[in-house]
Amino acid sequence: VGTSGLRQSWSYHTALSTIIVAPDGERTVYFSSGANDGFGPESVDTATLSSYPICHCGYPCIMPAFRGENLAAFFRTLKGAGVATSLDTTWSSSTAPLADIEPALPYTDIFTPNLDEVFQLSGVDPGSDPGGRIEEATEFFLSKGVKAVVVTLGQGGSFLATRRESPGPASPLLPPPGIRVHCPAYETRGTLNATGAGDFFAAGFLAGLVY
Repeated sequence: VGTSGLRQSWSYHTALSTIIVAPDGERTVYFSSGANDGFGPESVDTATLSSYPICHCGYPCIMPAFRGENLAAFFRTLKGAGVATSLDTTWSSSTAPLADIEPALPYTDIFTPNLDEVFQLSGVDPGSDPGGRIEEATEFFLSKGVKAVVVTLGQGGSFLATRRESPGPASPLLPPPGIRVHCPAYETRGTLNATGAGDFFAAGFLAGLVY
């Protein structure tokens, strides 16, 4: 993980999440936003990022200065420097959650939402068969310009979809165009809880592209 491009600020404390897991696996999250409140594109020295193959941005909905047009401008800068862009999100309590990321989608190479998030943001109704509507939901983001959408499905594994054609030069790191792949989850001996599972998945997927 490269941090050389991050600028320090003494105006905020470090963000903190406390996650309480119930016996049934359900989680309650207490979150202190800390430096997220002031973190924006100017907090990153983009000149140092050109040495990295991918820049991953997570959770714009909890960073007021790093979403919408600000996020789009940052991703445009990265694309101009030849850096692949990766975007993750989380469930949003906003009345217009898509607005946080929509301006940046044309400049997003890889998008890694989970099952709930992909339906919330796309507006596709999962109905009684979410698995049967997942491709429709991913097509929404591909039509917005995203090159590859990778959805984590919990115990259902993951689903990868890529654009059938690219309007411009695509990063050589990306999966080939026009693919639809469902990967089942590994069998386990039992799950304690899923805290951090999506983050680990995104990290593993990006590492697989690079290495």
